[in-house]
Amino acid sequence: MTIQNPYHTLGPQLKTALDYIIANMPLSPSFDNLNNTLFDALFGTNPPSDSLAIVYAKSVLPMVYNSYIVHRPQSIVHSGVTLSVVEGYQSKFNENQQLVITELFSSLRTTPTESIPQLLIATDEKIATSGLSFAEQTPLFVATALGKAVYEYWLLNIPQPSTWAAYMVNPAITPQAMDALNYNNVSNWVSAAMQGALLGWGSIHLPKIDFVDMTAANMGAIGMAAGKVVFKW
Repeated sequence: MTIQNPYHTLGPQLKTALDYIIANMPLSPSFDNLNNTLFDALFGTNPPSDSLAIVYAKSVLPMVYNSYIVHRPQSIVHSGVTLSVVEGYQSKFNENQQLVITELFSSLRTTPTESIPQLLIATDEKIATSGLSFAEQTPLFVATALGKAVYEYWLLNIPQPSTWAAYMVNPAITPQAMDALNYNNVSNWVSAAMQGALLGWGSIHLPKIDFVDMTAANMGAIGMAAGKVVFKW
């Protein structure tokens, strides 16, 4: 059985946005630099005409970041597995959705970097066969689609020279050792992006349409993907 992720076309947008962020963010950036560059990456050529919509859009990454930081150190035990961010989803997703989320992140912690794509494909199969409604499946599929894309992106950008070298290179470490260290970090970077997607989902409280949620999830994923590497969150 081959399951199709309905939102795999979000991947190219994520990769293009990350390229834009690293090309346009100043050295020693602030959080606002990242947030504004993220906004420009997604809306720079076609910004919202409503000033309130701009406020909403620029609120996504701060909301996602705050929830990620608040819940990360407060590890909780869920189904015998210690997780850090499940608590942050409890008001957003029902119990059946949370079971998929919990299994995904607990498995990601123990999955070798090279096996992450297989884990995400297996998670797509769980989502499709979970009995969840299409609406309930959507944020989970969005998260795994963006997880796959950010995995592919970082594998391409780890080997030096890379546009991300300023945040991936330590002069005290040999290039080979640095590449190995960054390769081992990919799991954390993929996790941060998917957490960003799930935390971003539903954070914009305009009239409830999936496109708005999808945009917020995409912003959360891209912002966390870049911020995790730049700021070492």
